[in-house]
Order: sequence, then C-alpha cells, then structure tokens
Amino acid sequence: MADFDVDTWLDDYKPRTATAHICTRFDLLTEHADTERKLVETTADSARRKLAQRIVALETELAEAEKTFTFADIGGRWLALIGEHPPTKEQLETDPKLDHNPETFPAVAVAESSVEPKLTVRQVERMRERLQMTQWTKIWAATLEANIGMAAVPKSLLAGAVLRLNGSSGRTAARKASPARSS
Repeated sequence: MADFDVDTWLDDYKPRTATAHICTRFDLLTEHADTERKLVETTADSARRKLAQRIVALETELAEAEKTFTFADIGGRWLALIGEHPPTKEQLETDPKLDHNPETFPAVAVAESSVEPKLTVRQVERMRERLQMTQWTKIWAATLEANIGMAAVPKSLLAGAVLRLNGSSGRTAARKASPARSS
C-alpha cells in the first residue's frame, strides 16, 4: 500500500451522516390511525377503496409536513465536548459510569453535529424542552448515529442467505489470517 496518500484521503473524507425525520402534524397521525382501523373493520369494497385512498393521501400530507434534520460526525471534537461537559458529583453518585453531563452535553453535541439546518445550542435547548419525547429522541439518536454509530463494515444477512441458498458461501473473506492457532 505504498501508493496510499493519507493527505488526499483525508481531504476527500466524507464524515458519516444521519438524519432525523420529525413529524409536525399529530392530527394527521391520529387521522391515519383511525382511517387504517376503519379500513380493517370495513368489508364493502367501495368503502375500503375510499379509505385506502385517504390513507395514501394522508401519507403524502405527512411526508410533506415532516421536517428533516441532518447531522454529521464531528470527529475528535466529540471527545473534546465530553471533556468540556463532565458529569456533576451528584450525577456520578446516581450513575458512576457516566462520562458526560446529560443536562448540558446533548444540546451542545446536537448543535455542533447539525448540518441541515445548522442549529444553535439555544435552538436545541428549545427543541429538547418543546418537542415530544419521541421526537427529541430521534434528534439525539441521529446525532449519536452520526458520531458513534456502526464502526464495522456492514454485512448483509439477506445477501448471505441468498448466496447460501444457491450453494455459495455467504461470508466475505477475512482481512487477514489470524495469527493464533485454530481451535
């Protein structure tokens, strides 16, 4: 690998991103659930067709009403932020394994990781206060996924199953042989 240019690789490096889709129309969610329940209960074809059409229309409206937030890996800044927001003594008494202050770190981490839209710490604090818990959890989960998500190259279970069904190996080759003796 003598031709590997680290600087060029780093210049072209694209950080991991993750998105959170936040629903802004709970009235539509409620109507969707009610309409779907009616669809299950209805037996007349014409009524079922109308209900199905309404569900499709509601899903379009829901998609249009959704707000998308994109977050990107901030690299070593993540660990620096953890160091800047240590847990308090009281927090450590409750959870001795805590590595950050759960009151201050999440808002700063979300703001630093935000790409589209770019968020301020104050905006994130307001989101945390105002959003429904499931919505805030989506924002925080996307931030975590972008920064500390999956580290290994993914393996497709489906691709492996298809290959095994056709008589091929469903495993990819190891990067290099293990130096240890096999068991």
